[in-house]
Amino acid sequence: MFIKKLSSETSGKFITHWQIAEDGMWENAKHIPVSPNPVEIKDLMDWVLNAPSDLALEAFFSDKHENFFFYGLRIKAMPKKEQQLFLISVLNRVSKESSLDDLIMIIEKNLKGMPILKSSPDLMELGAEGFWKSYGSYVVWTKEQKSKAEIKDIECDAPQLLKPFERSMIMEFAWHHPIPMWIGCPISKKKGQLYEFSLDRYNKLLNFVSL
Repeated sequence: MFIKKLSSETSGKFITHWQIAEDGMWENAKHIPVSPNPVEIKDLMDWVLNAPSDLALEAFFSDKHENFFFYGLRIKAMPKKEQQLFLISVLNRVSKESSLDDLIMIIEKNLKGMPILKSSPDLMELGAEGFWKSYGSYVVWTKEQKSKAEIKDIECDAPQLLKPFERSMIMEFAWHHPIPMWIGCPISKKKGQLYEFSLDRYNKLLNFVSL
C-alpha cells in the first residue's frame, strides 16, 4: 500500500486549514478554516455555485514544528449540486484532531467506498507551493517513463525550481483515479526568508516510487 511508504512524511501531522481554487489557480485560492461555521459554509456554497466547474480542494496538515504536507483532489467531474454536497459532507466531518488517515476514510465514504491512495501514483511533479502555474512545474516521473528526472534535466527544462524562492518547492505524488488527487511534500529547507532546494529531500521522495 503506497500510502504507508509516505508515513514518514504524513504521520504525527493534523489538519490546520483548507484551501479551494478554481481552474488550478492556487495563487488565488480561497482559504477555509477547519470546522467552518454555518455562515462560512453558506458563503462557500454561494461561491461554489458561481465559480467555474473546475474546482479543487486541498487540506494542509502540520505538526508542532510546522513540518507540513497537503492532500488535494479535483472535483471537476461532479455536477454543481454534487460539488456542494461533497464539500459540505467533508468539511463538516473533519476536526483539528483529524489526520490524513481520518480524511481518507471520509473521502472514501463520499466516493461510495472507492479506495484511494492505495496504489502507486501515476506521476510525480515538482513545483512551488501556491505558485504551481505562475512559477511553472515539472513532471519528474510517470508510470510510462523508464527513468526519473535527474537534476541536470530540471536545470535544463525548469531551472527556476532549483533556485531559492519565497515558498517551498513541493514534490507531488498524483493519481488519476477514482478522481484526480495528490499529496504534496516539501523538498526545500528554509534559509532566512527564502526556501532552498534540498537535493537530499528530492532524492528521498523520488525513491518512494520504484521503476
